[in-house]
Amino acid sequence: MVTRASRQIEERTLPKPLEDIAADLFQEAAQEHKWLELGSGSIRKPLTVDEKFKAFEMLGFVPHGGQEPIARSEAQFRVVGGGRRGGKSTLAAYEALATAIMRPYSLGYAVGPTKELATRVFDVIWRTVDRVGISCRRKSHMLMLIELENHSIIRGKSADDADQLVGEGLDWVIIDEAAKILPFVWEEMLRPALSDRDGWALFIGTWEGYNWIYDLYQRAGSDELEGWASFRFASWENTYVFPGGFDDPKIQKAMRDTTTMDDFYEQYGAEPKRSQHVVLP
Repeated sequence: MVTRASRQIEERTLPKPLEDIAADLFQEAAQEHKWLELGSGSIRKPLTVDEKFKAFEMLGFVPHGGQEPIARSEAQFRVVGGGRRGGKSTLAAYEALATAIMRPYSLGYAVGPTKELATRVFDVIWRTVDRVGISCRRKSHMLMLIELENHSIIRGKSADDADQLVGEGLDWVIIDEAAKILPFVWEEMLRPALSDRDGWALFIGTWEGYNWIYDLYQRAGSDELEGWASFRFASWENTYVFPGGFDDPKIQKAMRDTTTMDDFYEQYGAEPKRSQHVVLP
């Protein structure tokens, strides 16, 4: 016997009709198409400095003196050499999250030379999303994937398996510890992925002698490459970590503990030195 109560329970437990599911998917696809067809006039337009700093304010991030010129640069491609614990990964993470928030349906990669190093920028993004309480559609640390409610996707990727970097069009890419990554990863895998969306790239890392990333840094600082800019800042410019600047006890201790002054100024002062460990160039 079917009672009114049992019929109500049955109605509540019935799966959603297929036509309703199809309608929802169609509506979502239509919304995505609406965003994408706007092209460079909206979703594909680079963030303005005001938009970026508005996102920073919402996220509770205030760049220190070494980070601010990088954040205010409107160059499409930026090469940054920074000292250890200078805040390179932190800046990169907030740049990525600002774009994800302000540009719905955007897609970007935080790339490291290994999976372990790829998590550095991704982990800062992950912790910030949790701290601020940003709503997500999907979130998996194991997969290194975050999808915000506005359909923007942030992924952590390892350059160990370069083939996994091929296939998707990207709005942005962060290359962490760029000196440890072979140049073909950028030239053949990541740069083409940014082409159709006119996406931006941020190279960050600590110098390891005069290698390809240092050459790119030099070229980016000249008039040779249009749309490029180069920056460097020392560890002690991060006054959040080293409030005493160069005279901070932690910096002074690091200087005493480092084998040579060249090593110290390369690792902490962001001054590239020719590697003492290379026998032949």
